[in-house]
Amino acid sequence: MARAEKKQQEVATRDGNGGGVTISEDMLAELIADAGAGISTAAEDNLVPIILLLQDMSPVVKKRDPNYIDGAEAGMYFNRATQQLWAGDKAMSERTGLPILEFQFCYQDKAIVEWVPRTEGGGFMGRFPLEGDVDTAMRKIGARRTRDPNDPNKPAWKTSDGNNDLIETRYIFGHTINNDKPQPAVIPFSSTGHTTAKSWMTLASSFMTEVAHPQTGELTLVKQPIWWHRYIVGSKARENKKGSFFVGTVADGKVILNTTIRLMGKAMYEAAKAGTIKAGAEDYAGDNGGEVSDEI
Repeated sequence: MARAEKKQQEVATRDGNGGGVTISEDMLAELIADAGAGISTAAEDNLVPIILLLQDMSPVVKKRDPNYIDGAEAGMYFNRATQQLWAGDKAMSERTGLPILEFQFCYQDKAIVEWVPRTEGGGFMGRFPLEGDVDTAMRKIGARRTRDPNDPNKPAWKTSDGNNDLIETRYIFGHTINNDKPQPAVIPFSSTGHTTAKSWMTLASSFMTEVAHPQTGELTLVKQPIWWHRYIVGSKARENKKGSFFVGTVADGKVILNTTIRLMGKAMYEAAKAGTIKAGAEDYAGDNGGEVSDEI
């Protein structure tokens, strides 16, 4: 008599977008044994899309530019890979029907970015690591210290041949999590945008939870992991002698209760810290949360 086949219990799986499939116990065992097999861990194969804060000079907001995106406006956020747009504030959201960006902050990195000057056509050329202070990092790559032509009191950096601009840039890795549907993304900040990035890190560092020691019961404050919070990312208009521009704004949107999204945040933190993922290229100089400038 043939042996009766053991009935497999089905196990429901979940992804970070609220979807998933139901698989057998055998498939679950295979999944655990072979998790990630064949998937490249090389940083060049794992580029995280850039989200840009659009400015008046951004190609995607100019209706006669071949890169124009229907509905794009200065002050909006724009995902280059998906071409998705987010409104910069409540009024813009109500007028356009676009959502305001909700973001999970997972990791911050810094780099020196080389740009062709806008007067020479503009363009992203590449990144150099920024370790330690800016002056030391710049001199390590042979940079030349100059002055901003629009502001003699402000230092600027050029490549060794004097042709291209070198800009200190912060990169915030994370997920867009509108409607609890996480998508990996990076938001760059330079120039006056550094103020927004620093304020964001200060806000993220302020969240504490009071917990009891498991043995003594003594209460203590524990700093929450950076990926635990949802942030509302917007924009506001600013003006200086160089012109008008938009800068980023950040507000706390409360703790992320979805366990899968928190786990995805931890995985992104670990991958970005290990250098197995990196930010995609920035094609639009100046769309990084900073002021209007000939440098970016």
